[in-house]
Amino acid sequence: PARAQQKARSRLSRSRRNKRYCKTDFRLAEALLKLDWSPDQIVGYLRLRGYPTMSHELIYQYVWNDKAEGGMLWKHL
Repeated sequence: PARAQQKARSRLSRSRRNKRYCKTDFRLAEALLKLDWSPDQIVGYLRLRGYPTMSHELIYQYVWNDKAEGGMLWKHL
């Protein structure tokens, strides 16, 4: 069982779902949102420029979390 658990942790650490983003990862996305770019445009730009990519859905979640905390990013959608 211990070996199986170790293998499972190893696979999880390599998976895409293990990615965690911090506030600094969203700085460029936030700046582009303030220029009234859509989340889809932002994702395309990040991919073209070789930045760490995130999904448009993740950007929407970030915007709605910002709104819940009193932010104004949602006005740029």
